[in-house]
Amino acid sequence: MLNNRISTYFLVASALVLLSGCDPITRYKVTSTIFDGVPELPPPEQICEEYATKKVDEAVSLIAKNAAKKKAEGSTHSPYEEKK
Repeated sequence: MLNNRISTYFLVASALVLLSGCDPITRYKVTSTIFDGVPELPPPEQICEEYATKKVDEAVSLIAKNAAKKKAEGSTHSPYEEKK
């Protein structure tokens, strides 16, 4: 009895670990096969739009950070600096 209970807990824990590492589409396919009433995924356009917005925001912040860093450093032309 105890052995069955331990193996059941192990099986459930393994399933949770495997499901948490999957992408949302695979997770939806697995959970909708096993359980009833799993909510539908949002349309692909919405998922792609959210992803694109996130990536654009990251790129803009990175560019702004690099621009501020460059502006603070300034630039010089080495032969000109050597003549001073």
